[in-house]
Amino acid sequence: MFFADMAEPGREGAWYQVAFGDLYPVLYAHRDDASATTEAAFAIQVLGVKAGSWVVDIGCGGGRHQRALQARGIDVVGIDLSLPLLAEHRLRGGARLVRADMRSLPLADAGFDAATSFFTSFGYFESDDADARVLQGVARVIRPEGRYLLDYLYSPRVADSLVPRTEREVAGYNMVEERRIEDQRVKKRVSITPASGGEVVSYEESVRLYSPDDLEAMLGAAGLRVVGRYGALDGAALGAGHRCVLVAERSL
Repeated sequence: MFFADMAEPGREGAWYQVAFGDLYPVLYAHRDDASATTEAAFAIQVLGVKAGSWVVDIGCGGGRHQRALQARGIDVVGIDLSLPLLAEHRLRGGARLVRADMRSLPLADAGFDAATSFFTSFGYFESDDADARVLQGVARVIRPEGRYLLDYLYSPRVADSLVPRTEREVAGYNMVEERRIEDQRVKKRVSITPASGGEVVSYEESVRLYSPDDLEAMLGAAGLRVVGRYGALDGAALGAGHRCVLVAERSL
């Protein structure tokens, strides 16, 4: 088991560093290992990997999908910027963990058979160029003909399914989420208040709303040709679900 901290300095204070902090595993405990097991099985199929293959999971978070892949004999390196989520991952048996910014992957060229980005681990940055750097890094670290699974929002349905406001009590906290679409981004204002009183934690998530065509063009510009398009992590056709799951292959 190893853990390497390769995060670059000077990037503190971004919304994703607050959102994926100590409270995330508590407030989102419903995102469980059982669903990750099913989703990992689908990923193994479409990526063409098998026991002994090397995969990098970019934005691994608490490690649900990494552990599910490892249970099938896949060797996985997990990349994330969140120290709290990586710490939780380690406590649950996570191995080969690297703390790093996904825009600057500290990995060797062509060192992996495949890469994954589950559960909208993309579109976080302020510019399209910064998001494009993530895909360029993916193309660099997977081998020729290696594949990449990008699990993202299905933008044509986001506006119709957007719930403007929700409020819930979970694990001793009151959580209010207010959502809107603005400047081609999905924005969510989150306020978390301990039920027993205390400091309110608040932040605003901001995820770029790329269309499937936008994503395919960005992948192509990075040297990744789309070979599979799905609407969920179960093989549903694109447009039949609320996700945009693209499988792309690195050119020779």
